[in-house]
Amino acid sequence: MTYPVVIIPEPILALQNVIPATPQFMLDRPVKPEPEPQPFNQRLLIVESLGALLLGLATAISIPALGIVIFLIGAGSIAAHAWLMQSAYRQRKRIYDKGLADYVRQIDLYEQKEKAHEAELANILSPENIKEFRQMQLLLQLKNTQPQDDDRNSVSLAFNQTANQSGFAIHLNRYFTGRIYRDLTLFTADLAEPYIAEFAYIDRSLSLYIDIEIDIEIDEPYDDRRDRFLNSKGWLVIRLSEDQLLSHPQSCCKVIAQTIAEVIGDRLELSQFALVPDL
Repeated sequence: MTYPVVIIPEPILALQNVIPATPQFMLDRPVKPEPEPQPFNQRLLIVESLGALLLGLATAISIPALGIVIFLIGAGSIAAHAWLMQSAYRQRKRIYDKGLADYVRQIDLYEQKEKAHEAELANILSPENIKEFRQMQLLLQLKNTQPQDDDRNSVSLAFNQTANQSGFAIHLNRYFTGRIYRDLTLFTADLAEPYIAEFAYIDRSLSLYIDIEIDIEIDEPYDDRRDRFLNSKGWLVIRLSEDQLLSHPQSCCKVIAQTIAEVIGDRLELSQFALVPDL
């Protein structure tokens, strides 16, 4: 295993990509009117003329007089149809002009609403608004974190007096004054013995709980049941090796501040580590 190991609950990780809900644009684009009407439907008149001519010629082959009559009747009908077209043209043109004016107004209103919708989307999806939304969702998610099962409400100072952990405790209390706890109890349904959080960073105002573990036998097979249990309660887990703690205790503390900055977006804790090298 490569240290440090930072294990963040999936619901918190998922919030790093969440975006606010956006309203849909429900309006349909107005339909453009048909092409402007013409006084005559030339194509129809040509078809009718050809039909009358062919019918007249076909009839004239056997009965010339009847063919002429049919042709004359057809010509008269076509002329009458053309006259009706001309008579109805003004009415059709007025209807078209009114529809075109309505369309122009509708498309102008549509485009105004479309631009307003786009502006609303741009505001909702602005980096500032997304950041604020994610922060709000994170705070709501952190409220679901289940605290330890003992009733400690003050910072524990009963640190184990081994040289390494005592020294680390000093650094923890220096950088995270008032937020470092020791030996907190978390009961599980699967085990008779509870889990004991060796060190814990707790910000009660945010409901941010971080279990800080020191691994000694780093080459031993690792059982992640403890981490999954703590994650299920909403706790973050940071695992550091004993070698790292002995060699670079301040950098180990910086890992905690970096994790806090990554999760909640607040770099206040991290600002005090400007001169401390990364682990």
